[in-house]
Amino acid sequence: MTEDILDRAGFQDVRFDDVREPMFFGNDVPEALAWVRGFRDVAETLDRLDPGGRERAVRRLTETLGAHWSAERGVIFDSRAWLVRARSL
Repeated sequence: MTEDILDRAGFQDVRFDDVREPMFFGNDVPEALAWVRGFRDVAETLDRLDPGGRERAVRRLTETLGAHWSAERGVIFDSRAWLVRARSL
């Protein structure tokens, strides 16, 4: 789909490069949790929950962040993106 869009827009030689890099969320779980809770979509979702639901969601989020924590690296998740390159005609 992306290649078709770029082709119709006058680009050629479309190339997709797979990029995989670790994504740092914080030095420890509380820091990572504070950062994630600062995302607008996370904050809005948590705000819509009743107090019990919010508590369960934050607990599960904390557990997930904890599963990605190490003393050497902090809280790290894998990430993946496509770098799209093309030449204009």
